[in-house]
Amino acid sequence: VLASMLMEEGVAAEAASVLEQLVALDTSSFQAHNYLGMAQHQADNRVQARASFERALALNTDHVETLINMSVLEWEEGNGDVAVDFLERAAALEPDNRDVIVNTAVMQVQMGHVESGVRLLTDYLAKNSHDIEATRMLAEVLLQAGDAENARSLARDVLAQWQNDAGARAILEKLSE
Repeated sequence: VLASMLMEEGVAAEAASVLEQLVALDTSSFQAHNYLGMAQHQADNRVQARASFERALALNTDHVETLINMSVLEWEEGNGDVAVDFLERAAALEPDNRDVIVNTAVMQVQMGHVESGVRLLTDYLAKNSHDIEATRMLAEVLLQAGDAENARSLARDVLAQWQNDAGARAILEKLSE
């Protein structure tokens, strides 16, 4: 709990210290290794994050959250094929997992498959309209795709529910509102 609070406050290095103590107490906990990897990733300690995620996967090869975390790490390091492989493994285990869907959509868009990314986010939001972050992401994708009217509408929807959303405000500013 302390580590989670520290990460939310943006002091991931301190969170990693706390989690290192947890890992030392229970080296067989895949969850502890995963959380440590998350803190290290947030603190931009990529080598340590990778080692922690790999240890978590060695302990539990089917932990969807760790598969997603490895996918994000690989994607950020320019290893698209490896990132997609991790996401595919996660999707096989939990096809309706929000993070699997959203990360897949983002990767699709960044690889130039905008229609696929839009379709994934649209289908997800049809069942999960309350997800403000995914709504904003769809607005950003639509703006990139040149669909200004739908991007504007979604950004307004986000601001109606979350008045301080900087991403939605940025979209409207780009559209001169």
